[in-house]
Amino acid sequence: APPHGSYEGGVLPGIRVLGAFLGGVVWCRDKLVKRVRKALEPLPGILALRDSKKVRTAQQLSQVLIRFCMNTTLTFFLRTMPPSVYLAAAKEHDRLIADSLYELVGGVRVGREDVRWVRALKQARLPVNMGGMGLTGAEDIRGAAWVGTWALVTRTWFVELHRPFADLDVSTAPGECFDELREAHTQLVSNHDLTDKCQRNWRKWVECREVVSPGNATNGLRGEGGAEVPLLPARADAGCGAASPRPVLVHQRVPAPGAATVHLWRAPL
Repeated sequence: APPHGSYEGGVLPGIRVLGAFLGGVVWCRDKLVKRVRKALEPLPGILALRDSKKVRTAQQLSQVLIRFCMNTTLTFFLRTMPPSVYLAAAKEHDRLIADSLYELVGGVRVGREDVRWVRALKQARLPVNMGGMGLTGAEDIRGAAWVGTWALVTRTWFVELHRPFADLDVSTAPGECFDELREAHTQLVSNHDLTDKCQRNWRKWVECREVVSPGNATNGLRGEGGAEVPLLPARADAGCGAASPRPVLVHQRVPAPGAATVHLWRAPL
């Protein structure tokens, strides 16, 4: 580009288009990593929350903020940037979230390398209705997000808005971007049956109960032999039951006016 104003001219390494980065792979990668760190800067403040004399929900509030506000901050880039370009940013995102969870639930009691923490972190990555905390790993869903974007917009872009591209077949089109799309799609299809079978099996262990006040359920959960299994009281390490080698009952509370939904997952680990 020619000189203009304070710009000396030259070749731009990349630009932003509708919020996403478009340019060289290295430039886009570095910009995404920087964006991740900027977006997750509030994490230390969230971890610093403490109970007061009247309000004693700091632990719960911190978990909710991390799950709904921090862990989902960069979903837009997952949907608009190729998985290979986003890999470094996804790793940094997952590391910062994992470090925050480690501090929040007292992971230092067992250590990062301990098998109990490794299992607890894996469980925290699961959906709430499967006994996790809903802290989905960005690295794990890069391919699915990219394929999902193409699935949603292909018809609109190529058939309805840009008719010259109506004959484009992404299954055979040349180019690195299409190669990456096909690779991600192939991997998703190959893992579909195993993932579906696993989720269906785990959901057999899920029970949901409405709580009218902390620690009180409207009805009980029947365990083996018909014995009633009481709900566990709210704990600082809720959602990290995978740290136990024995069968556990894990729950995750979701704030609501006057009530909460409690997901229970009882299975041998």
